[in-house]
Amino acid sequence: MRPPPCCWRRCPIPTRWSYRIGDLSQVYPLARGVAPLLVAGVSVTLLGLHLSGAELAAVAVIAIGIMSLATARRRDGLRNGPAAGLAVITGGFIAGYSLVDGLGARAAGTALGYYGCLSILNAVIFAIIMRVIRPGVVKRVVLHDWRFALGAGGASFFAYAMATWAFTVAPIALVTALRETSIVFALLLGVVVLKERLDLMKVLATACTLLGIGLMRFHR
Repeated sequence: MRPPPCCWRRCPIPTRWSYRIGDLSQVYPLARGVAPLLVAGVSVTLLGLHLSGAELAAVAVIAIGIMSLATARRRDGLRNGPAAGLAVITGGFIAGYSLVDGLGARAAGTALGYYGCLSILNAVIFAIIMRVIRPGVVKRVVLHDWRFALGAGGASFFAYAMATWAFTVAPIALVTALRETSIVFALLLGVVVLKERLDLMKVLATACTLLGIGLMRFHR
């Protein structure tokens, strides 16, 4: 299963390759689970940021819970090594932009100003690229699909603006771990709205993720 077109265009190249050769249910949890571990590792070893043992344990439990969702479907399981490898690389990209945005927002002194300027720059570059490779798309969106674009774009901006602000008031590794728990909400929506099957592995993975959140909240 491939991601929606709007996400497909925004994915880095390793992400697109991993989705082409592996299932979304395998690639997405692995990528999202690896990211908090990488952010925590870089924060402690390279950036000199202090994380207590309890905080590191909470991040690890959340990451394990998220990645264990990859075993919920056994059609490919974890035997698709190339897809798993590319998913790990994708997790590296997620960790990279999380660290850059967190440190950038702190240096700027204003999370909203930092992300607002970054969003404008991204929009201009994206519009220029689309003008070259897909002529007419930007014009069609502006003239005909502007309500959908404003709604979806506004929701995306608001969501990551909150995450960027959180980077400035809490350790980046903890914010990244909590942000990736959104996959649990996606799982619940799939079960409740799309009537997908709820099996034992999904329940255990969700319970593990929630346990990690509880550990983090109890410590803080």
